[in-house]
This record gives sequence, C-alpha cells and structure tokens, in this order.
Amino acid sequence: MNRTMTVKRVLLMSYAMNTCFLVIHIAMFFLFRHFGVKPMMWFNVGSMIFYIAVTVLAHLRWFRLFAVLIYLEVMAHMTAAVYFVGWGCGFQICLLGMNILLFYSEYLGRAMGGKHIKALLLSPIGLIAYIWSYVVSTRAPTPYTLPDNVCFMFQIGWAIVVFAIVIAYLQVFVSITSRSEAILSNEVLHDKLTGLPNRYYMADYFNQVEGQRGQKNYWVAIADLDNFKRINDTYGHNCGDYVLKTLAKLLTAHSVGAVVCRWGGEEFLISDWVADDGMIVTYDLLNHIRKEISEYQFKYEGQYLRITITIGCAWHKEGQSTTEWVEEADKKLYEGKTSGKNKVVM
Repeated sequence: MNRTMTVKRVLLMSYAMNTCFLVIHIAMFFLFRHFGVKPMMWFNVGSMIFYIAVTVLAHLRWFRLFAVLIYLEVMAHMTAAVYFVGWGCGFQICLLGMNILLFYSEYLGRAMGGKHIKALLLSPIGLIAYIWSYVVSTRAPTPYTLPDNVCFMFQIGWAIVVFAIVIAYLQVFVSITSRSEAILSNEVLHDKLTGLPNRYYMADYFNQVEGQRGQKNYWVAIADLDNFKRINDTYGHNCGDYVLKTLAKLLTAHSVGAVVCRWGGEEFLISDWVADDGMIVTYDLLNHIRKEISEYQFKYEGQYLRITITIGCAWHKEGQSTTEWVEEADKKLYEGKTSGKNKVVM
C-alpha cells in the first residue's frame, strides 16, 4: 500500500472514529444525567474532553499512542459502566468487540513501516476487564439501577454499535487482503520492466490452452531483438531498458488479440489461435509487426536508433509437448538469426 495513501486513510478513519465516539459519549452524558447516575455522568464529561484532546495526537500522526489511549479509555469506561449500572445494560459487549481496533492499528503501523502496537499483547486487557466486570456485577448489587426498558435499549444499542464496528473493520481487512493478493499475483505473473506477462503467466496460459482446445491451431512465435548487446554496450543499459519497454508496447499494440510476454532477456513470446489454414494470416501478422518495428523511430537522449527483430514461429503439432513446441519456435528463430536477421521464419 502507498505510504501517503495509508497516512491519509489513517487520518480519515481516526477523525471519523473520534467523532463517532465523542457523539456516543455526549449522548450517554445526557442519559446518565437524566437517570441520576452521577459517577458515569462525570466520567462521560472526562471522556468528551479526552476525545477532543486525542484529536491532536491524530493530527500529529502519533497513531500508535492515539490507538492505545482510545482502547484503554473504552476499556475503562465500559468497565466502570458495568460496575455502576450492572451487567444487564450490555456495556460489557464493548470490552471484547473493541479488540478489533487494536489489530487494525497494528496492521496500519506495519503498513507504514514504523513502530506498531503489539495487539496480541494488549488484547487480553479486554478479556480481563470482561471477566472482572462479570464477577463484580454478579457478586454484589450495583450502585445504580436503570429501568428495564432502558437496559433493554442499551443491550440492543451496544450490540448494534459493536456489530457495525466489527463488520466495518473486517470488511476493510477483506478489501485490503483481496487487493494485496491481486497486486502480488500481478507482480508474480508480470515482468517488472515492461509490464508484460512473464514465463509463469505463460505456463498457466499453455495449461489453459491445452485443456480448452488441445492446442490445435495454436501458434507460438519468439521475437528476439537483433544486436541488443551492441545497444547496451554503445548507449548503456538505461537505453537498453528504454528499447525493451518501447518494443513491448509496439508488440502489444500490433499483436491484436494475441498474448505477448517477455520470455527472457531481449526475447518476447507471442501466441494466438487462428482458424484452419491460417498460416498465411499468421505470417502476414508477424511480418507486419517486424516491419513496423524496423520503421519505428526509437529515440534516446537525442539519438535515433534503428531496431530490428527476428521472429521464429511454430505451429503446435498433435502429441507435441509445450516444451517441444516452444523449442521448435526457438529453432526457427535461430535459423532466422543465422541467415541474416530481421525476418520471420515459420
């Protein structure tokens, strides 16, 4: 994940979470005030001041301290609420549900490459507070008693709040995991320099081809840059990279519908399927590609370069393995290289 985007996301989520918790504490202040639960009323006053203050930590990007303090505040607030008004109001649900904030905070810390929370070490605090609250609330009468209908609404309300927070953060985790896997898969199956598929991609491609059509009427061509070593030696490897990237774009642009991959070094592999008796069509396509590249003006640091390619192409034969098929195309390429270059051999 891009670090700048990560910081922006963390800031946005920090402000949103802070605002949400602040609103909840304002609402609870008036509820506890209405029912005369003064300890919790003043506790909520402190919590409101707390959430306004920790906004500064988020602004300063002290995310680790920000997350730990909020977690501890939630634990303390909910434990106190269970003690003063009893187990029946459902405040204890937050003691377990809020642990997901710790793990998300740890993920963000890791993603930004800095110090991060050890969520696994801090998360037992919620369990200890939960057990302690249960023991205290069942062993002794609570100092304050709220009406049954209020406790009923508290139970439902906290269940909804915790459920929404857990689901929201789990969905974020799912999205992050899915996107990360897609990025990783793309990096594994594509060449970093040119962005084209690589050998691993082509292995999957050939397996799919074999399973779908048995490779009948498929052709594979290997295109190789002529005199590429001379380009690197004369103009440097940066120029060589420019040529390879430009060539990749040209091959992709002219190989409409075909699969183009960087096979290795200065070699590119092209493969496609055509109808019966498509040899002439395939030759015309490959020769057109060869011609377009030889006429293209490669320009690097004010220098115009003439680039040509040699292409060897082979049709798949029944009973032929993928390795044998590609080797046959490679032999055709070698034939073109040793007989003058800048040509298509089929």
